[in-house]
Parts: sequence; C-alpha cells; structure tokens
Amino acid sequence: MATRLIPREYQQYVGRDKTYLNFLQNKLLPKWLIKNLNFWFLFFLIIFGLSLIVDFLFWGYFHYLDQKYQRAQDKIQALESQRDLDLEKEIAEVNKRMKLLEKFFQNHIYPSVFFRILEEITIPEVRFSEFNGDFVKGQVFLRGNTDSYSLLAKQLAIFKEDTRFKKVEVSNIRLGIEEGGVSFNLNIGFEPSILMKK
Repeated sequence: MATRLIPREYQQYVGRDKTYLNFLQNKLLPKWLIKNLNFWFLFFLIIFGLSLIVDFLFWGYFHYLDQKYQRAQDKIQALESQRDLDLEKEIAEVNKRMKLLEKFFQNHIYPSVFFRILEEITIPEVRFSEFNGDFVKGQVFLRGNTDSYSLLAKQLAIFKEDTRFKKVEVSNIRLGIEEGGVSFNLNIGFEPSILMKK
C-alpha cells in the first residue's frame, strides 16, 4: 500500500496532450477558461513579448537621447574652455561705445542747415553783421542792415511766412549811422529738429 503525500487535488493528469493541475481545474479556474487556456496563454505571451519589445525600444531611444545630451554638454564645456573673457568684456565695451555714438549721430545738430535756410530766405538787400545762436534751444540772434524800412518789412514778412520758424521778433530798429540805411536786431526761434537732417 502506497502512501500518498500529495493530496489528490494537486495531482497532475495527462489528457489531450496537455498537462493541468487538478486543483486549478476543479477549484480556481472556470471551465470556459480551461477550455481556452492555450489561447489565453498564447495571447498573454504575445502581449508580454510586445511589451518587452516596446520597453526595449523606449530604453534604447532614451539611452540614445542621453548620449546625445552628454555629447552636447561635452561640446558646450569644450567651447566654454575656449572662451576669452577679456575679449568678451572688450567687445561689450566697444558695443556700448558704438551705441553712444549712434545716439550722438541721431541727435547731432548741423548748424550749416540753419545758414543754408537763412541764405535761401534772405533778400539780396539785407546783410547780417552779427550772429549769436543756441542751436540746441533753437534760438538765434542776428544784427542786420538793409537799405530801407520797406525792405526790412519785406524781409520780416518772408521770415514770418516760413513755417520752420516759430518766433520772429525784430527790435532796435534805427537808422544806421556808420553803415547807412536801417539797422535792426532779429530774434528767431525754431524747432531744433530741423537742424538734425543735412
């Protein structure tokens, strides 16, 4: 008489070329699953295999990206070691000076523009003997001389009609003792921006 050490539920049996545990067949698994056990086993095996392949592909891709990142970091460090900090400071200083020069040239006043305008609108019989001006503020003082009061009136009318001048004031009108004719003082106000373009 043989002694049984393994309970009957756990004994294996062979049937239809498949090996099953009696315990699984009778106690744990439903009968429809037991009939389709080969299908489910194959299905989960395929899913498991595909998930391993996908995991391997992701791992490979992330490994590739990590190597690419490391190479880029190495290149950056190599370039950092080649930097010349003194030269960079010097370039920044030159750049700052260039910007100051650019501002200077943008706001540069050309006094010759005023004299060209004055030459254009002055009639031939009027002469200016003294000039004092502040081009930044847009103010000019002129002392002049002309042959008659009517020529002075004509010159003043031309100055007042010119839209480039904000203010035209005449003063100290008198007969010229030394020069002859009529002498006068002229204060002219204008926008300094008209002198910023040649």
